[in-house]
Amino acid sequence: MHLMNARAKETLFSSLNEQLQILDASIGDNIRCPLCWNLFGPSALQSELSVEHVSPTATAKLIKESQLTTLTCNQCNHNYGSQYHSHLKKFLVFQLHQAGKYDKPIPGTIVPSERDLVPLKSNIIFTPKDIKVIGVPKANAVSTTQSHVSTWDLLSKSNANGWSFTVEFDYGCILSAAWLAYLQVAYLMVYVLTECHYAFTKAGVEIRNGLIQGNIKEIGPCVITPNKIGVGGKPWIAKIVEPANLRCLWVKIAGNIVIMPFPDDDKLSCYKEWQKISDQTHFGLRPHKTHLKITFHSREDALAAQQCIVLSPD
Repeated sequence: MHLMNARAKETLFSSLNEQLQILDASIGDNIRCPLCWNLFGPSALQSELSVEHVSPTATAKLIKESQLTTLTCNQCNHNYGSQYHSHLKKFLVFQLHQAGKYDKPIPGTIVPSERDLVPLKSNIIFTPKDIKVIGVPKANAVSTTQSHVSTWDLLSKSNANGWSFTVEFDYGCILSAAWLAYLQVAYLMVYVLTECHYAFTKAGVEIRNGLIQGNIKEIGPCVITPNKIGVGGKPWIAKIVEPANLRCLWVKIAGNIVIMPFPDDDKLSCYKEWQKISDQTHFGLRPHKTHLKITFHSREDALAAQQCIVLSPD
């Protein structure tokens, strides 16, 4: 293990142990993985514990967002990273692409209006100004590629204007996996910023159980799209204190705002209430329909929030 990484893990372990001892005197010299809740002692540092970056590094780099760190067990680190985090990034890429803020190739299919041409899979760069087709994957038969190229060449030379094609993008994102990933990183962020306290609350226990089971059917979409998508900078937490039925925490992480229940909301009722006011596949921000009173932990959080949401005077 690299020396600097070893020291970072030792420092995190010591800090977490101190925080957990305040909440659970029986913890001894151990810590708990914040996700699976299993106990790990100092001897587990080398082989059983990993530094967990919140939000995931690939996503943080994408939008230049600062990260927090904690320790999770290797199994949780691997399972969430391999099964869910890629979908979190793909969902954010989709949002950035739709907003014209992503200019790298996206897998897609070109469906021409010509009946004799089958759909052509390709890598496509779509910008507000133009569409660029970059390379053709091996998934296409050579004859398919040749048919498309020759047909488009004839159409361009003839100056024909009665033809068209449709571009269908494949972002590769499974939404249920993206919601679970966002819930996981938001839970870890609150866990770190409350010095482990949130994990011991009624809501924290319920969220953790849902993450362990990989089942968020009762929660559904938990992501609110900010007014300005792709804002990096500092993650922040806010409290929605009014109206009463929508009371919850807003956790800005990985480019989006994640709804988290208040510590005493063991029924996770905030998710159902937010679903009632939304007619979208995600919650979205609808300030013209719902007036929210928001409070922040610090002026720094409030200033960071102004970069991605429109705040009312109160």
